[in-house]
Amino acid sequence: DLRLQRLFYEGHLNQLNWHNPGFELQLADLNINKEISLSPTGLNWITRIAFQSARGSWNEETYELSKGAIGVARGISEGKERWQLSLVADKLTSQVLNLDVVDANLALNRVPIEWVEQVLALTFSSADQNAYAQKVSQLTQTYLQPNNAQLVLERFGAVEAGKSFWFSGQTELAALLALPPEKWQSVQVLLKELEATGEIHLDKSLLSDWISTYLESQNGNGKGITMPAAQIGVFAQAFVGQGLLTDEGSLFSSKVQVKHGEITLNGLPMPLPF
Repeated sequence: DLRLQRLFYEGHLNQLNWHNPGFELQLADLNINKEISLSPTGLNWITRIAFQSARGSWNEETYELSKGAIGVARGISEGKERWQLSLVADKLTSQVLNLDVVDANLALNRVPIEWVEQVLALTFSSADQNAYAQKVSQLTQTYLQPNNAQLVLERFGAVEAGKSFWFSGQTELAALLALPPEKWQSVQVLLKELEATGEIHLDKSLLSDWISTYLESQNGNGKGITMPAAQIGVFAQAFVGQGLLTDEGSLFSSKVQVKHGEITLNGLPMPLPF
């Protein structure tokens, strides 16, 4: 559409794969839609990839999704970029997860165009891995730190056993990219280095389920710890009384802070080890 200065694209692929050290993603039966628009500040675009099934692995943990879509968008304002990644799916499963109605929205905010251009140029150059990492670190300090670029989890929501929860959070992008590769081996290792803030909202009965699962995972003499449901409910209400959780009627909520492996809820230390 020349009048509106927009380009539209539609396509279909039977399969699409990404492979990277420690990461793999396979998508099947894809429908792709893309829109590119020209504005006075540059090109803005959005891509939506609908799939019937997806299978991914990260550090030997495997995840499977069914009937969903991935969206990627790029916008420019005042010389800075905003990149947004979204995901919706009917189901997400792994060894430890069994979630329904998944929706997630992740964004990079206030990213200078110069940083993106130079990182992309470096990525397609012949620089070895050590030189690449060192140069990206230098570019990060030069461009991202002064602009307070952020990685923002605007929402991750899902339904577990018919009960809903969602959480959000943000962290400084420069500090995250400065972490060495070995810190990305697992979520637990990453949390020990991460500094972030956020919120969590969850169905009240879901908290009791999580506490019960946690207790059962604690092996004492080879057996998990069990507790009557009524007692677990009292345990959960105690968190409200202590100020760790806020009562929102059918939901509990809390402001969460993560700093070098320590987690606080509403400014108070988390009572259960993570």
